Amino acid sequence: MSTLVDDGYRFNAHGPDLSSLRGDNLIVEDYLETLTAPMVGLVPYRVRFELRAETAAHLERQIDRLVAEGIDRDTASQKAIGGYGSARAVGDAFLEEWYENQSKSRLLRRFGHANYVAFGRFAIAQAIVTALLQIRVFLPSGAAYSLPLSPAEVRRLLPEPLPIPEASVSGLLLILVPLIAPWIAGLSTGFAVPIRPGRAVYQAMTPIAIYSFFVGALMLPMTEGILFALFQVVYWIPSGAVAAHIGMSLAARRRNRIGGVL
Repeated sequence: MSTLVDDGYRFNAHGPDLSSLRGDNLIVEDYLETLTAPMVGLVPYRVRFELRAETAAHLERQIDRLVAEGIDRDTASQKAIGGYGSARAVGDAFLEEWYENQSKSRLLRRFGHANYVAFGRFAIAQAIVTALLQIRVFLPSGAAYSLPLSPAEVRRLLPEPLPIPEASVSGLLLILVPLIAPWIAGLSTGFAVPIRPGRAVYQAMTPIAIYSFFVGALMLPMTEGILFALFQVVYWIPSGAVAAHIGMSLAARRRNRIGGVL
């Protein structure tokens, strides 16, 4: 079939022939595409291009060395890629380093950019719950308890030191807010942190939980503060990490959808 050449591009009956724009080694090209595809929408094109070029140069050197030893090129390509590491692992390591270096502050880089983002969101949730606890202690509700059971029966279901639920707006909020707060903060963290947000939640929650134990000790003999600190350890940290992973997955899916449209 005849072809035409115009400004360096080859054309045939089906349109432009773009094979000249693709590397000769399709195994390496597939690896490079898998390596950089998750970064679209996050990492600037220039940085992605440099990563592809550097990775391709390294792989080609290894492939040429293996071919010189008598190995066929496809097998050499697979061996070189296997030695370099999976595209997912290499891409995650690069993305994490790039993301952490986005902070201009040396202190924030030391603390960790992802940890800083997670800490800010969970600190807000912490402040809201702490405020509700303070209201519970210093401005107790004057509303009478309205329970289907007697206090003695309630105590059999909720033994000391668990508090008896209070029939008031503040009492209801004190139950609901601690339950939903880590999910909201975790999802928000996952949307903002593109790599390993669960680890960032764990590291950010460690000082927050310590602070909660300190505040809870100051609130004694009211036990709500200490119970909340324990609740953060057994519920906030795992649920926040799960929510962060979900948020990261949703954000990545949205970027891929936008990238596909563009």
